[in-house]
Amino acid sequence: MSKTINLQELSERLLRIDNVIIFTHENPDGDALGSVVALLTLFRNLGKKADAYIPEKISERYNGFICDGLYIKTTLPSFDYSYCISLDCSNKKRLAIYTPKEKEIFSLPIINIDHHFDNELYGVENYINPKASATAEIIFDIIKNSPDWSVTPNVATAITLGILTDTGGFRFDNTSSDVLIKAGELINMNADYMCVIKSMYFTKHYNLYKLEADIAVNHLKLASNKKFAYIYLADELLNKYDLDKTDTEGLIDTFRIIDGVIISAIITKKNNGFKVSMRSNNTNYSVVEIAHKLNGGGHKLAAGCFIETDSIEKAEQILLSYVKDLLIE
Repeated sequence: MSKTINLQELSERLLRIDNVIIFTHENPDGDALGSVVALLTLFRNLGKKADAYIPEKISERYNGFICDGLYIKTTLPSFDYSYCISLDCSNKKRLAIYTPKEKEIFSLPIINIDHHFDNELYGVENYINPKASATAEIIFDIIKNSPDWSVTPNVATAITLGILTDTGGFRFDNTSSDVLIKAGELINMNADYMCVIKSMYFTKHYNLYKLEADIAVNHLKLASNKKFAYIYLADELLNKYDLDKTDTEGLIDTFRIIDGVIISAIITKKNNGFKVSMRSNNTNYSVVEIAHKLNGGGHKLAAGCFIETDSIEKAEQILLSYVKDLLIE
């Protein structure tokens, strides 16, 4: 039976359990990775058996933040865990698991920790805090709840990574006075704040810089009286600059800032359809409404979905119709 628990119950539960495997959502971003690294390290600091798994390549910008026990795009040495923890993932379909042991994973008690308001509460125990700026902020709240946690600088840095990326470097509207105070506390815990800032906001591969210029000149499309800006990021375009999709995190921010643009999107090919990542610059135009209609999810200002169709033209038509309807409401 699934139940919702409070922060005190969550902290006590995590302190009691052992033999844990941690997962997050597909295409992990900074919050997903930071939350995983922080909680994994916290468990290991207490001498608990804990591992984490990500089945796909992560962006190179995160290479300096990975830790022992995090298995990326490899096989797990063994599988005899007692608990599964899901971080920053609103539904089981998006959970990036170790597929050779899918049956075993979903037979484990799942503790679901997230900040997405539309979380489907698929865990045996669920702690969901939509007021948190990031799942990493929830990890911070966990360690502040009990002195029994051993908080080392790498834990503080990983939490900082998650909070900074999900608040856009404290530029997004989920930046509260509380989270700014917590960021200060993390610095006092010896988080390497400047390392996170430089890695996330002041370092860019030259080929990515060229891709951004190419997109601005040749590929960016505007619709709905220039209130909607979007691109189709084709594999051929990525190959032209020897880039991978994981290298393009944050690319959407390069054109969402165009004056007059309210909604922005990146479309990419995936399996039998097209993945859509969306952003909104105005809470009156919630892109998660579009995502929900297309079996996706997320936040009001950042959401994603999947359009199952055989051509980019059809995918664009479907997306444009939903965006048009939203913008005229």
